[in-house]
Amino acid sequence: MRSRVSAAAAQAYPAKTIHLVAGTAPGGITGHARAPLREGLSSKLGCLVVVENKAGATGNLAIEHVAKSAPDGATLLLVAGGNVVITPFLYASLPFDPLNDIVPVFNIAGAPQLLWCGDAAGEGPRGLQSRSLAPIRGS
Repeated sequence: MRSRVSAAAAQAYPAKTIHLVAGTAPGGITGHARAPLREGLSSKLGCLVVVENKAGATGNLAIEHVAKSAPDGATLLLVAGGNVVITPFLYASLPFDPLNDIVPVFNIAGAPQLLWCGDAAGEGPRGLQSRSLAPIRGS
């Protein structure tokens, strides 16, 4: 069933300042995305966008802040996806439920993910790499 939103309500967004809550300290990879994202949102939506830095606890402080904010679309979360995906497995209890208390809106960037392991077999990096990639390459 489709939800019904009045045309007036749809046109009213955003009715107030948007708060972009960043879960990392300035200077990191997510930090470099803040300014262009703020400027782009402000330009496209025609409203003031304010960045709030809430670094700490692996992004949990920012996630909790956004999860407990009014669900009116005026508070957005900028955090690495891994923080949201891995957090429930790292902590026995959290003051928020990342699967139900926040909703993904869009992905602003992608980053390569690497798997590293020790060289227990003494093969050196090239030998381990060749053996590890053989099933993928079909050799």
